[in-house]
Amino acid sequence: MQNLTFPQTFTLLIVIFSLCMISCGDDEPECVVPTSSFELTIDGETITTGNAFGDISNPTLGGFDVKYLDIFINLEDGREFIIGIQNIDATVGGLCVENRNYEFSAEDADCFDIDSTTTICNEADIEYTNVSGTRLTDFLQDGTLTITSCNIDKNTISGSFSGELASFTATEPTPVSGTFTNILIEE
Repeated sequence: MQNLTFPQTFTLLIVIFSLCMISCGDDEPECVVPTSSFELTIDGETITTGNAFGDISNPTLGGFDVKYLDIFINLEDGREFIIGIQNIDATVGGLCVENRNYEFSAEDADCFDIDSTTTICNEADIEYTNVSGTRLTDFLQDGTLTITSCNIDKNTISGSFSGELASFTATEPTPVSGTFTNILIEE
């Protein structure tokens, strides 16, 4: 096997770059990846740096088609923030969920009985793990997540949330709020 010289390597890189550009024309919206961003405020601290992405699964539970969408935000110092959305019988195609409000504790009107002991709901869940590993959740707390945009063509989601999180050891809930824009959803 022969090593490539600098001109050969440079030419090869130009060819690869050109092929990438040709395969993604201006009229193909899926080729343009929008810039994603987020802003979280947790207990008074505002955070805007880290890595964010979405993941979706589509199981069927008790005859209902369910979309579970998780948005993972990994902060640079090791903290993790997860937003979960459960959308039942979603009428939206692709990787998206419906543009609507999702409560942390779903109202009865947003729930469906699978059987006499199991209920599933359109709702949101939020978890936060701090630097020391303490996990805070929205369990039994008030709050709302609003999906403002879910782009089927680009597989991105945007929205906002506000509410309270608690841990099993905390005596007072921790306020949380934020926005996320054009977070890429992967399947």
